[in-house]
Amino acid sequence: MSGRDAAEEQTAEREARYGRSLTRGALINVIGLLGKLLYPVLILVLTRLFGAELMGAYFLGLTVVEIGSAFVVTGWMDAATIYASHHVEDAETDARARAQMNAVVGHLLGYGTFLALAVAALVQLGAAPLIEAHFPDYDALLPGVYYLGWCLVPAVFGQVVAAAAKAHLAMEWDALVGGLRPILLLLTGVVVWLLDGGLTALFATHLVANLVLALVAIVPLRRFFDPRPVLAAMLRPRLDRALLAFSIPQGLNRTFVLYVTRLDTIMLAAFGTDPARLGWYATASYLTSNLQQIRIVFSTALAPLVARHHVRGERRQLSALISRTSRWTATLVAPAVLILAVLRDDVLALVDPSYVGPESAFVLLLLVPPFASCAFGLAGNFVAYMGHSRWNLANSLTVAGLNTALNWALIPRYGLAGAAGATAISTVLVITFQQLELWGLEKVRLRLAAIRAPHLAFLVGVGALVALGGDPAHAGSLGSRLGLAAGLTFGFVALAWLLGHPELRAKLGGRADGAD
Repeated sequence: MSGRDAAEEQTAEREARYGRSLTRGALINVIGLLGKLLYPVLILVLTRLFGAELMGAYFLGLTVVEIGSAFVVTGWMDAATIYASHHVEDAETDARARAQMNAVVGHLLGYGTFLALAVAALVQLGAAPLIEAHFPDYDALLPGVYYLGWCLVPAVFGQVVAAAAKAHLAMEWDALVGGLRPILLLLTGVVVWLLDGGLTALFATHLVANLVLALVAIVPLRRFFDPRPVLAAMLRPRLDRALLAFSIPQGLNRTFVLYVTRLDTIMLAAFGTDPARLGWYATASYLTSNLQQIRIVFSTALAPLVARHHVRGERRQLSALISRTSRWTATLVAPAVLILAVLRDDVLALVDPSYVGPESAFVLLLLVPPFASCAFGLAGNFVAYMGHSRWNLANSLTVAGLNTALNWALIPRYGLAGAAGATAISTVLVITFQQLELWGLEKVRLRLAAIRAPHLAFLVGVGALVALGGDPAHAGSLGSRLGLAAGLTFGFVALAWLLGHPELRAKLGGRADGAD
């Protein structure tokens, strides 16, 4: 066998191994997703127990802590997966590589912990005057918001360690940590209600949940790393310019991306929206944004694979990977969007009977960001996983400024619909920039032929809803709406199959298109 043939065989074996790892990681993340799907159940139960008015303030606090968590945690998480991946394969036999791997994880834990402590102290000192000045109708946030600040400290440990385990292609720990969180919040929330607690106690449950998850993360730390050198590096982190040059822009980028999708809730509160209506909007926003978990199931499994392909300069494989995975995510999200467009009032009424009416059309605009994210948003993950976090930061910062201006202009005039429209426009712009950057920086792109089937089938479904006339959420009885949703789903699958969707053809029979 020639050297070239041997190299090609090694490449084929490696791609097959990576493909199996992606499939395994995605399946594990699906299991974690089942836990995360308890977030809608959490919202339903807490709203039923505590009422829409209290939940409006709860969502406002939750929005702020989500943005804070993105700032404090996410950059270090992504760096842990990517930079630990650089040493994992050699760490089994090379003591120096293992020491470097441990140092990467320890330094990232140290950076994150010190940042979390600083943010928690800032919340402790600054939350009261900020709420008094800009959110006078939401003074019930105090003192509970302090718990939300301090919960960031254990969150760093649990999430960074779980992310580092992915470098070993052990996706289950990230899925476990993410899936357990809503379960813990649900259980502790019910306990708070049984003890006649209020908003402050509900916020305290986030601190309890993150402490438990930090304890869980000790297991993968011991399994995949050496705890003593990791903790030593955590307590005395060395200045690593490469880690910081990636992690800080990436964390800021993830913060601004979340800011774009969550600013609407904050701005509605700042413009004086009463807590009950804010609870309606925030509930719809959280339920629809939960669809993005479809993309996250795959994107989290992709991180170590993209990093390894990128190190080898395998651009053709990267284009095939993003095209194939985007086809999967688009296929899953498209029927979900069609179903929610029809059943949105019925779903929201399960949370609170007042969450219905003609004004619920704003939910249609809230469906735009999760669809765009699942169908095209993997480009942002690829750009980050290839080390270009500064480019992601530049476009998210630009769009965050635009989103602020749009919310400022549209909310006073259009209310809930204005907030949803501003978020939809901003999200589409972010994803457009990410696609352009992926091609401009790495010459990696989505292949239109590979994603054609689910997108054309989805457009036909949207066209069918428009052709029916009127708002499908208010058409006929519940039975007729369920029938319409089922018909749209069946039609989507059938049309995608006819268009040569490879995975549907493989499962249902027929000749696949073959484009990847």
